[in-house]
Amino acid sequence: MQEPSLSGVLLVDKPAGISSFGVIARLRKILKIKKIGHCGTLDNFATGVLIILIGKATRLARFVSNQDKVYEATILFGEKTNTADITGEIVETGGLPSDLPTDFEGKVLAISSQIPPIFSAIKVEGKRAYALARDGKEIEMKPREIKIFEFKVGSFDKQRLNYTARVSKGTYIRTLSEDIAGMLGTVGTTENLRRTECAGFGIEKCVTIDDGTRYEVIRDRILPADVLLKDFPEMTLTQEEYVCFKNGNFIEKKSDKNGFTRMYYEQLFVGVSSVEQEMVKPQIVF
Repeated sequence: MQEPSLSGVLLVDKPAGISSFGVIARLRKILKIKKIGHCGTLDNFATGVLIILIGKATRLARFVSNQDKVYEATILFGEKTNTADITGEIVETGGLPSDLPTDFEGKVLAISSQIPPIFSAIKVEGKRAYALARDGKEIEMKPREIKIFEFKVGSFDKQRLNYTARVSKGTYIRTLSEDIAGMLGTVGTTENLRRTECAGFGIEKCVTIDDGTRYEVIRDRILPADVLLKDFPEMTLTQEEYVCFKNGNFIEKKSDKNGFTRMYYEQLFVGVSSVEQEMVKPQIVF
């Protein structure tokens, strides 16, 4: 039986062949807990860092979703699929690219927008795009702004290109691979995809899970909820201030901090506030 206060952050190395929700289903079975979710969906064929929030920590999801992610990917040239990865049906073929152009990496870094794939979790008129696509519905996906902070070619042999990219929220690597193939005068699809970092958490900190994973193994790898907010400043409350905070009341407190702040009482993480002009406004209270 799980502890009633089970709460925190679990870093999972998602295997291929299972959805992000499938990972949640496995953990619910292992931990026997309903309040659990994930940040940053990974495609079924993709692997790597999946941040799992358990118990009260699920309330911190909005502070994670906007952060950068790092991926390692392989483009297979000469084929384009309807899903933008090798799990889909081939819809177009092309030749193989020649040498990479001058300042190729710089040109990729200059990409500032993309059209998401139709097989994605984006909602279109209240429904998931992938559900509409599977039903054969025509979907018009709108361009979205993205940012590629870092891009590095690992290897290139004309048939395949391996690369690493640090990207902003909302960037689809499957689409990026297609756009890169287009820059090289052909078509391509994502053959392999692995997320090696999410919100500053690397793959080396992740645990692997399967249906045989024991409860104790997972419990011992759960991190405190406030690790998600390690870049936020922190503030310690007095007993009187804490009483106000937990009741959701504003606190007048001299501070040189501004913006979202981690709140502590007697070294215990108790929530998040926004601090503006020496006014502490509770946002999330644990």
